[in-house]
Amino acid sequence: MSQNDAALLKPSGVHFYTAEVDTERPLTYATLIKPPAGWIEVGHTSADNLVDFQYEGGERTTLATAQKSAARESIADVLESFGANLHEWTKDAMELYYGANVRLLADGAVEIPSKPQPKEVALLVVLTDGDAVAGFYAAKASAFRNSAIAASDMNSLSTLPIKFTALEADGKDSSITVIPKRTAADDTGV
Repeated sequence: MSQNDAALLKPSGVHFYTAEVDTERPLTYATLIKPPAGWIEVGHTSADNLVDFQYEGGERTTLATAQKSAARESIADVLESFGANLHEWTKDAMELYYGANVRLLADGAVEIPSKPQPKEVALLVVLTDGDAVAGFYAAKASAFRNSAIAASDMNSLSTLPIKFTALEADGKDSSITVIPKRTAADDTGV
């Protein structure tokens, strides 16, 4: 592999979009910059921590035989997740944070269930870098709170920390698709 300076990614922004589970992934630069109908941006997120990439699992185990102390390696299943600190206090944001079964009351307040159910969505995370984009797509992801609400002082925006965990969609053996860095010029022939 050779060095490719054009492939370096220096994120200047991020956009989180959700849609119905199994919504098709945008394939072109134009549709990553402005996703088609059905994809909804979750709103303002933190500029301090654009995306909190996390994973669980992936433990490595070296397997031995009577003849070799290291014959093979086994790797446990991995769950990928993406964290975002959402700043908007809307019903949609409350569903992502508190669960899909929140209830909107007549006066606009949101009632929080004591037995929450995560909201399942398709997820698109688009990282911008000048006139280029890169990202991640999950046909099915579970959204729920990642930690307590932060409202620490009068000089900062409050945050609803959300964690999107990528899940295997029906009939698939993968949970995420990585979208390599691209520009509008890369769309020719797509």
